[in-house]
Amino acid sequence: MNKVSKPGIYNGYSEAVYDGWKRFSEYVTMRDGVRIAVDYYRPTKNGVAEEKPLPVVWIFTPYDYRTVFATGRFSDGREYTPYSEEDTLGQAKLLAAHGYVFAAAEVRGTGASFGFRQSVNSEIEAWDGYEICKWLASQSWSNGNVGTFGYSYYGATQLEMMRKNPPGLKGAFIGMTDIDKYDGWVRGGSLRAFGTQPDAAYMLAMNNIPVSDEKNDEKGKDLLEKAVMQHRFSTKQGENMRACPYRDSWCEETDTNLWQNISNTSYLKEINNSDTLVYLYGGWRDVFRRDTIMMYRNMTNAKKMLFGPWHHMDYRPGFDMAAEKLRFFDYCLKGIENGIMDEPPIYYSTGGTKEENEWNFAYTWPLPGTENISMFFSEGKSGSAPSFNDGMLTLYPPETENMKDDYKVIYDIKENLDNDLETTDRDEKGVTYTTAPLEEDMKVAGHPLMDMWISSTADDGDFFVFLEDIDEKGNGTYITDGKLRASFRTVTAPYYDFGGLPWHRCNKEDEHKLIPGKPYRLEIDLMPMLHLFRKGHRIRITVTCACNKIFFLQEENAPIVSIYRDSVHTSYIRLPVVK
Repeated sequence: MNKVSKPGIYNGYSEAVYDGWKRFSEYVTMRDGVRIAVDYYRPTKNGVAEEKPLPVVWIFTPYDYRTVFATGRFSDGREYTPYSEEDTLGQAKLLAAHGYVFAAAEVRGTGASFGFRQSVNSEIEAWDGYEICKWLASQSWSNGNVGTFGYSYYGATQLEMMRKNPPGLKGAFIGMTDIDKYDGWVRGGSLRAFGTQPDAAYMLAMNNIPVSDEKNDEKGKDLLEKAVMQHRFSTKQGENMRACPYRDSWCEETDTNLWQNISNTSYLKEINNSDTLVYLYGGWRDVFRRDTIMMYRNMTNAKKMLFGPWHHMDYRPGFDMAAEKLRFFDYCLKGIENGIMDEPPIYYSTGGTKEENEWNFAYTWPLPGTENISMFFSEGKSGSAPSFNDGMLTLYPPETENMKDDYKVIYDIKENLDNDLETTDRDEKGVTYTTAPLEEDMKVAGHPLMDMWISSTADDGDFFVFLEDIDEKGNGTYITDGKLRASFRTVTAPYYDFGGLPWHRCNKEDEHKLIPGKPYRLEIDLMPMLHLFRKGHRIRITVTCACNKIFFLQEENAPIVSIYRDSVHTSYIRLPVVK
């Protein structure tokens, strides 16, 4: 077999010599006596488990993957369908076939694990990850080399482990998670209504598979019930976050400064002192795409970064993630020289459709050769306040004073900014500014910046800025967005590398309400993007004060906001264009 090793394509460097796996299940006792449920799968040949020590790859998760791996079903009874989410099961089986032990452990206070969560992503959880990793490295069937993978919550648990630098942790494949909890979840002072899965009713965990006891299955069920009853003391992620609107808020439920305690930016020194090789991946449609890039900027470990045209909770079309994980772990856990670390460190897609999508390597982000181009808000063709496809976006700054567009806020906008690429409802109910048809293709790659002047009849408000691609027929596609609560408009120096973007600390002392009718400047970074706007298409900016699935200020009487576009209060978007 010819050897091939490049992103998503991997053959000839290792062989699938095992034909199955055998499940083992037990509790591992933590330093404080709490027992964590761990299942591990040893590769088999003809039904016989391999006795030779092998490297171990594992996930540490609050979700029901132990049940999925053991039964082929979720804990709620749904059949597990590959690619209904990231195909974790298929990837685990591929690794096992190539000579890896695979393990899944459930975070304390979830599944069949005992204990409760003081908060998500806590220091207690980090120490649990350390102890389980150390335990896996020390078993007779382990050769001491350990890797981790996972995205979202169990992407964050990998960062937690790296803080503690457990023995044997050689590689971490980390996807689509936050590096700074406040900036990842609140982003500009407005908390997103997303990610409440860890807050599911604790009794649902009774549907999970017990830790097996081959001699007495009833004992396993009894232990599961006892474990689940302890979960009732867990605090709720969503409730804790809503109770802490400021970055420096004290959380009474967890008795901590919540955001500081659960943000990995608080532990960058420890993370960067770890011995772990890191592979990061994100998606141009993912809610944490900015965090993935900030992770890359702030981590000094040997690392790679992959970016595809992906949402947060779906499969990864156009890329074989299982092959890429095998390639990575073959290198860092087995020492196979397959060239993965000789490539440029960044591999990215243009983020277009499957037919248009292209993949390229890069050494840096933002991409070299970009030039910032400013596009200014201008009056509509009719000279009236913008409505659908009316306000203009031009290369020329305004020359007149006292120009603004008044907008009575509409809250019931259907489209959200996470996975919804449709734009019609928000364009019809927001304020739009649109370019003339482009005379040539324009490739935008980086972090667009919105500099906008506003006023309001209210003393606060959330402002959402959407960047859209409008085709020749007038159909819109959401590309990226930015948001900011006006009272948190103050820009300060960040405590971690924020890529030179405007950073809003959002401490209690930074909150400054609006004086109704007075103009204020809002500096808003939009989420990172890479998109090719085709010749004949138009670029649109839509401004709203509401967004589905986002917590926003509910006014009993919707306020009137004004968006300024004159020579004194100039509103413009700055786009990083690849030349």
